[in-house]
Amino acid sequence: MEQKNRTEVLKSRKFHCCCKYCGSDLELQRLVFSEDDNARAELYCPICEKLEFGVEKEIYAAAEYFVDEMEFQCYSDIENIPQQRQMTIAKVVEIISWGFVTLGYLSETGFIYPVKTLEQLLHEWLNVKKEDLQLLIGE
Repeated sequence: MEQKNRTEVLKSRKFHCCCKYCGSDLELQRLVFSEDDNARAELYCPICEKLEFGVEKEIYAAAEYFVDEMEFQCYSDIENIPQQRQMTIAKVVEIISWGFVTLGYLSETGFIYPVKTLEQLLHEWLNVKKEDLQLLIGE
């Protein structure tokens, strides 16, 4: 993200993103420990009291549903059940977001339409039907 557009990107993310831990709306906060105007702005979750870049609201909803319905948990060593749930949802959010970014469905400005498949993915795998493969090798 270019430094001059950082504040504008954060303002935009405030409306389509939420906290990856609790799903709450984010606020744009001005911080006083930087002399650079662009670096002074951060997204902040008032519920978790954390600086947070945020995640798409749809991704948070899908991760929350997955964790609750599948009773999925990443952190069985944490005894605090609400904190365990928050951290598990946040981890699933990161995994889903990584997948969408990697596949070219998501950027820091939100979902991408039309989808732009990332070039490096084209070299990762090849999905070919058996019949097509037989035609390619001449059998």
